[in-house]
Order: sequence, then C-alpha cells, then structure tokens
Amino acid sequence: MKKILVYQNDEAIQAAIEKAHETIKTCNSLINKFAIRHNHFKTKVDENFAYKLLRDPVATFDELLRANSPIKPIAGKELDIVKLAELTGINREMFISDFTVVMPGTIDRYNKQGVIALYRLDVESTKLLIWQDNEFVLNKKAVADACEVFKTYAETPQELEKLKWFENFFENLNEYCESEGVGRIDRNRIAMFLKINLDNGRFTIKPKDLVRKVKAA
Repeated sequence: MKKILVYQNDEAIQAAIEKAHETIKTCNSLINKFAIRHNHFKTKVDENFAYKLLRDPVATFDELLRANSPIKPIAGKELDIVKLAELTGINREMFISDFTVVMPGTIDRYNKQGVIALYRLDVESTKLLIWQDNEFVLNKKAVADACEVFKTYAETPQELEKLKWFENFFENLNEYCESEGVGRIDRNRIAMFLKINLDNGRFTIKPKDLVRKVKAA
C-alpha cells in the first residue's frame, strides 16, 4: 500500500545512526583488547565467542579462567574467582577495567561525559552487528529499520486523503494571498486565527501538528 512520509525526527534519527557507529567501534575495540591483552588461554575468537564475550564479559572471562586454570577445585569446592585469578597470575581487574567504557549513544548536550559502565551487548544493539572477516561491520538494514521508529507516515486511505487535503489547503491559501496582495498584517491575523505558522510570508503547519491532524480518528 502506498504511504507518504509526514514527519521524521531528524535529531533522533541522527542519534540512532551515531549510536550504531559507536556500537561497532566499541565492540571491535573490546574484541581486539581481549585478543591482545586478555586471551591467556589462546581461545579462538570467532563469531560465537565474540557475541558471548560482549553479552556478558565478566561471566565469559571467569568461565575461561575456571576451565583453563591449572589450579583446580579442592574437594570439589570452587575457589573464589578473585583468588583463583590471583593464584593463576591473571589480572582480572584489568580485564574488567578494559571492558568498562563510555556506553554508545550516551554522550549528548546534556551529558558530555556519557555513561561509563561495564559493557554488555543488548538485544537491540546486537541487531546492528554483522560478523565479517573477523570483525563487526554495520548492518545497514537494521540501522534503517531502527530509524523508521522515528518516522510517521500517512498510510491508510483516510490518512492519505487528509494529507492531500491539507497540502491543497495551504497551496490554495498561499496562492490566494499572493494573487490578491494580502499584506503582512492581514496574513498574521489569518495565521493567528487558524493557529498555523507564517514563515517568510507563506502559511505552513508544524510537522507534528500535521501528524496529529492526519492521524486523528
């Protein structure tokens, strides 16, 4: 079915795109840090492991440590993980520190420092990733789909009819005022009476107001 874009939140769309790129950069950086600084047991960093590590870094690291440490449980009792890392000679705190980052999408004009936390890949962010040639690349379709949330369309026959009516109304109103030489003062009065905008002498409607009117039952 035909649909026509009525309004899109450009600021939110830009933020979603930036967050997607930041997510890719962060994930690749963390995987590289693990491979270079924390892969003590020569674990193969393939797609499955990369996702597992990013979804729960500490649990994955601890699982590797328990499975590969030469120090085994005594009488079936597991050692405290902090003590086990210490006895194995592995700097667990450094791993946690390396995986504590500025979370993607949290820096804005209200929070210039962003939110700093232990990274954990969530479900929505996972959709943005594609594993390719031993690194993550952007899933462009998923990003486009995420941006659709911030767009509003006229879709039903009734909505399309309303949208066309408003487009014709403003076109006819502007043409009439132009052809009849309606002055600035009278145009301002018309705009105030109809509760619409006057932009450089032309009548317009705020996109959010148009959405409300088009989507009204």
